[in-house]
Amino acid sequence: MAVVGNQLLAPESGWRRYDNTHENVLYSGSWTPSTNASSYAGTITTTTQKGASVNFSFSGTRLRIIARRFTSGHSNNIAVYLDGVLQSSFSVVGADTHQCLVYEVTGLQDKFHIARIENNYTSGTWFHFDALDVDAQGRIASLNELINAYSFIKVEEVYKSYKTGQWVNVGTSLPLKNAFVNDGMNDLGVLDRKPTIFTQSMVSNGALGIGKEFSSSLNLKEYIEILSLDVK
Repeated sequence: MAVVGNQLLAPESGWRRYDNTHENVLYSGSWTPSTNASSYAGTITTTTQKGASVNFSFSGTRLRIIARRFTSGHSNNIAVYLDGVLQSSFSVVGADTHQCLVYEVTGLQDKFHIARIENNYTSGTWFHFDALDVDAQGRIASLNELINAYSFIKVEEVYKSYKTGQWVNVGTSLPLKNAFVNDGMNDLGVLDRKPTIFTQSMVSNGALGIGKEFSSSLNLKEYIEILSLDVK
């Protein structure tokens, strides 16, 4: 079984590989795609920009990052964010190795995760991203496919998210897509959702033969969901 630092020319049994050019792998910042016979599938994507990131979503319990490692000039700190939380970091400084296994995480919850791999160097600059491996039963998905699963709440004109055991302010304007991906909640269990029964008054719209039609308006922003509706 491969360990971090090994060259890994193909995914091992139980893993599935996605190339850097896959349509569901998105790049933020300045990146340059190129061809290289030593890279997986002959392609690689490169940045020297601090803060530039690779973004994707994947399902399963584990993830591997494949990149080029080199002795000098390469980034000493690549940050890995999973579901908006800093998971760990790795370096791509070392013996010159193409298709190098530079990062691995296992034991994740078996669900879709949002990943951001960010160049956050303090020395060196180069980051050559080559591919990623996930569970053979898993897959990567478009971030747009999952965006609706991430939410904020709005309290007194401030958007809030629940992270690391506490509520944090996100901003006063409607968050953009990246904010939902990086900071949104995908578990609304932290909200107080105790059942509440209320009576809504109705206004008659006049006689309609045998019966009458009534109408009323509900402020749906005040209620998360309606579990049952009785009309008497």
